Amino acid sequence: LEGKAVALTVDRHNDHRRTAVIGAGASSDFDFAWCGWANATRILCGYWGVVRADVLQRESRLIAVNADGSASKTFQNWTVDIPFFDGFAPTQDRIIDFNTGARDKVLIQLATEWGGYPAVLELDVYNGHVRVRDEPQPPIQEFASDGRGKVRLGHGPRDKRVFYYVRLQGDQTWREWGRV
Repeated sequence: LEGKAVALTVDRHNDHRRTAVIGAGASSDFDFAWCGWANATRILCGYWGVVRADVLQRESRLIAVNADGSASKTFQNWTVDIPFFDGFAPTQDRIIDFNTGARDKVLIQLATEWGGYPAVLELDVYNGHVRVRDEPQPPIQEFASDGRGKVRLGHGPRDKRVFYYVRLQGDQTWREWGRV
């Protein structure tokens, strides 16, 4: 893997043994941009690359792997039973929350065909199954959580301004918080 990026885990309890868990392949058009721990044994990494369809476009992929390098799984071209989603989105690695309270779940944001607005999905980091947590909320283009699995903030453009929204504890509706 000389000259290529690689993610290593270091076992602090076993003589600091290093394990290469994931890296960019020599023929890959994708390079990884970030990695984070989904739980104590599972790592998620975001890959970015430029692909050619009719035009060049940047796309991302989300990859999960165990800390020992086993059970690697690429999540892309989702199979989701969502009426507003056709199974493909160029940006597929937007993690909103690693700490949902469930060991095997993270929250992701995924753009939809419904006007291009993202939905919030709960992703199982082992099998790739997803479930809709929040449907798109126009004009919100980006969500943020409270770090405990609750989506609380959002923002997006409308009428040449950026609108900020908040969802308070126990509330199901989004409230406008401000605009610039």
